[in-house]
Amino acid sequence: MATEKLGQNDFYEPTEADKELTDFVTDHCQRWRDYRDTNFLPDWLEYERIFRGQWASEDKTRESERSRIVTPATQQAVETRHAEIMEAIFGQGEFFDIEDNIQDVNGNPIDVEMIKAQLMEDFKKDKIRKSIDQIELMAEIYGTGIGEIIVKTEKEFVPATQPIPGQPGQAAIGVIERDRIAVKIMPVNPKNFLFDPNGTSIDDCMGVAIEKYVSIHKIVAGIEKGIYRKVDIT
Repeated sequence: MATEKLGQNDFYEPTEADKELTDFVTDHCQRWRDYRDTNFLPDWLEYERIFRGQWASEDKTRESERSRIVTPATQQAVETRHAEIMEAIFGQGEFFDIEDNIQDVNGNPIDVEMIKAQLMEDFKKDKIRKSIDQIELMAEIYGTGIGEIIVKTEKEFVPATQPIPGQPGQAAIGVIERDRIAVKIMPVNPKNFLFDPNGTSIDDCMGVAIEKYVSIHKIVAGIEKGIYRKVDIT
């Protein structure tokens, strides 16, 4: 989170409340990680090896088995089902719809078709179809498909025309830079997802967490922009 401005060489020192909150979160995440690794991780690793055609001694069905060939039948079955699901979702072109409830906002009619067209354009820019494709493939392999919704501000270049000073009737044609609110879906591998075992859905869970490696240059950039607290990451 953003904090007050610090000196160039000053680092943020966590308060006692910050330390208690950090301990609370890490303690629960450790419990959820232990539950996940004990009950699900061995099966997920086996599914992944079978799908990728990787041999492992623990996958042998009998002690006398000597062959190390992993037939691609399972991989073919998974990919076939994955292709069928993707065809069912995107095969008709428009994979979502907006129902017009014939209500206006402040007396102005809402053009539902215009909203649909804008959403379709935004989905193409944010590569929503590619993300759903990856999520569905992981759902076929592991039995669970998870996506993280990320809202961020991005720069985009759009065509623009500006008048040329001192030359009436003439204009310069080019592009201008502007900010755009992007809503993306990031595929999350179940092996990187922590959840409350007592919950049957995300809404029922006390909390969920996503573990992933982040490059150090992104951390530094986030600190410079005020997204992260300025701490000694070394």
